Amino acid sequence: MPDVKNVILTEVTNPLYKKRKLGNTMATFCNFFVANTLCKITGRYDLFRRNGIIPYSANAMLNVLVEHSFFKQINLADVKQVVKNGGVVICGCKRDRHGHVAFVVDGDWEYSTTHKMRLPKVANVGSENSTRKLSWFFRSTDDIWYFECKMTNMPVDIDPVKYI
Repeated sequence: MPDVKNVILTEVTNPLYKKRKLGNTMATFCNFFVANTLCKITGRYDLFRRNGIIPYSANAMLNVLVEHSFFKQINLADVKQVVKNGGVVICGCKRDRHGHVAFVVDGDWEYSTTHKMRLPKVANVGSENSTRKLSWFFRSTDDIWYFECKMTNMPVDIDPVKYI
């Protein structure tokens, strides 16, 4: 298995995920970042993709994370130990139009004066592609879900129709 942190930190700077105008809207690519990075880490190129090509939306990814046994929902208190041990933690939140997903990375937790607590660092693709404390990218910590990827229990396939 590759060095998880190194793969994530390399991918977060990939120009492929740079915010850009598509049609009349500014598009961000957190779903592409998480899908592609997880593929590089696990070697599974069918995860989180419709027809094996187009990544699911962030909200659909969170549905997969909640439902399948190869991802385990964990609480914020457990996140630090998982990433410190080289594990993969995806964090995310659902929104009406589209949600947001990112990776938690190993490193010192920083105190957030807004949330009155120490928060992990997150590799984020969106309005800004970088690694900063979680509160920089997520307004509220109340609705963020954390999932550990149980890489020894990868599924054979995922029914893409169910999550679109």
